[in-house]
Amino acid sequence: MASCIAAKQIFKTIGLAVMLGATIPAYAIFAKLSTGLTALVVIGGVKPSGSASVNQSNYPASPGILNVKVSKINLPDGTVLPVTMSDCPWYGAVAYLKVVSGSASISTSLPANCQTGRLSSISILYKTSIVLTGGNPWKI
Repeated sequence: MASCIAAKQIFKTIGLAVMLGATIPAYAIFAKLSTGLTALVVIGGVKPSGSASVNQSNYPASPGILNVKVSKINLPDGTVLPVTMSDCPWYGAVAYLKVVSGSASISTSLPANCQTGRLSSISILYKTSIVLTGGNPWKI
């Protein structure tokens, strides 16, 4: 009898959640991803290099964390490089790298509703040109 009452209570709770429009959160399919960044241009005779990773293991409770490291960037100190991700196009740049002594790095949260899929791509830009790109596919 007690289990029957408990079951009815569970169904009432589920019914209430459905009526209120509650949805089940969509968990990240790939919790941790990494990729090398490939240079598409040579800057002042130097070929840039880098890597990126995304940790979505706490999604949706907290947004994914993006880590980007680049080196051999032959640009003046203080140059700002936007970071874009194909799965988050509505945000434009999801991060900005600031060049210091030929390198730059950042660890930042992605926008709250931006998940990175295995076939997503990441790009580092200088002005309107893609300097480095990666992903598609990311390593799991």
